[in-house]
Amino acid sequence: MGHYFYGFLDGKFPGTNAATVATKVGIDQVLFNPVFGSIFFTYMGLAAGDSLGDVKAKIQRDIKTAVVGSWTVWVPAHTINFKFISPQQRLLYINTVQIGYNIFLSFLGNKKD
Repeated sequence: MGHYFYGFLDGKFPGTNAATVATKVGIDQVLFNPVFGSIFFTYMGLAAGDSLGDVKAKIQRDIKTAVVGSWTVWVPAHTINFKFISPQQRLLYINTVQIGYNIFLSFLGNKKD
């Protein structure tokens, strides 16, 4: 999924000037971030045997924390990504940063309410 999304961003917004980088980071954080967080919480809940109602409640309770946490990690990470990392290495860089971010999401996803 990331391969296609970031390929799309690079195709629609080529270059590494400040406006292009800010546009890519903004699109990633406004569109991709909440979708990814919702998919993550849905998967975690269903894998744990939670009902769809419980999953929905979890998303409503924790998506804001996940999005703000994402901004803390991904805004600087993607600024570096879109400014300095070649498109061919972009997904490798993202996946490396994602390891640390997934630890945060795992704690949030498994938090007992």
